[in-house]
Amino acid sequence: MKKENKKIAITLASAAIVFTATGSALAFSPDTLAYGHGGYGQGCQGDATCRAEKQMQRGDQEGYGYGRMMQGEQRGQEYGRGMQAGHGHEQRQGMRDQRQKEREARRAQELEVLKNSPLLPMTEEDKETLIFMHEEEKLARDVYLTLYQKWGANVFSKIADSEQRHIEATKALLDKYGLEDPIKDDAVGVFTNEQLKEMYNELVQKGSASLVEALKVGAYIEDLDIRDLEQAIAATNNGDIKKVYSKLRNASENHMRSFYKELKANGADYKAQFISQERLEEVLAGENKNRLEHQGQMQGANEYQGGRAHNNYQAQKSAEQMGFFAKLMSWLKFWSW
Repeated sequence: MKKENKKIAITLASAAIVFTATGSALAFSPDTLAYGHGGYGQGCQGDATCRAEKQMQRGDQEGYGYGRMMQGEQRGQEYGRGMQAGHGHEQRQGMRDQRQKEREARRAQELEVLKNSPLLPMTEEDKETLIFMHEEEKLARDVYLTLYQKWGANVFSKIADSEQRHIEATKALLDKYGLEDPIKDDAVGVFTNEQLKEMYNELVQKGSASLVEALKVGAYIEDLDIRDLEQAIAATNNGDIKKVYSKLRNASENHMRSFYKELKANGADYKAQFISQERLEEVLAGENKNRLEHQGQMQGANEYQGGRAHNNYQAQKSAEQMGFFAKLMSWLKFWSW
């Protein structure tokens, strides 16, 4: 009896051990480890649907975190590009400002040279043309300032600044030759010449109809200026007048190209009114002559300086060689004695 009880106890104990081991194995099986107490499907306890849902949630969380990380990296790259673009813009703006200062200094120097150069013969026709041309430059400036206020197109503002410099250049000629300035009041739209006053009113009215019409007015004025300036250049023998008018003519060609470009961008065109169409096509295909002239002057100056430096170097070498030979002859004379 005792043996049977002992067998029963051993059997029961073995069964308990087996049951415990099996439960532990189930509790810590790979499936449970992955999706049970320590996995993505914590609390699912072997439910496949539950585990799938938990996995999807976990995937969404990881995807969201990755997306946030990528967004942060993208924003960082955009910030870096923005910084680079801003730095590049500042550099370009600094270069533009520097070039503008150089141009202003060059113009001031040219006017100073003009004022201090000897007087040249000037005919009555030269005087009348100069007085008219001076106020005609004001006409262009005033129309562009008015149309800029109307439409806000930068082309009018920039060219109006250029026209102001033209007024200053013709004023320098008037002062040098003792001629009376026809501009008594520099206010926009005020003119001594009645013809120019009427033209101002007509052009402003026409340019107020639309931006395209305003751009055509700009091309019309530059067309007229080129014609008048070229006729004045051909009619005078005064070197001062020729030089100033040539620069104004070159600038008017630049302005014509600017207005024509804006017209084409707005689906419009312009046909010559005062110069020939062939001359207009030549202007539109041309380059900035004033800039090319300046570049040529700078190149000539650099070549001149380079030539002087070379000549100085050769003179120095010759002097050194002569000094050496002088010392050599002195030494030979000493030993010959």
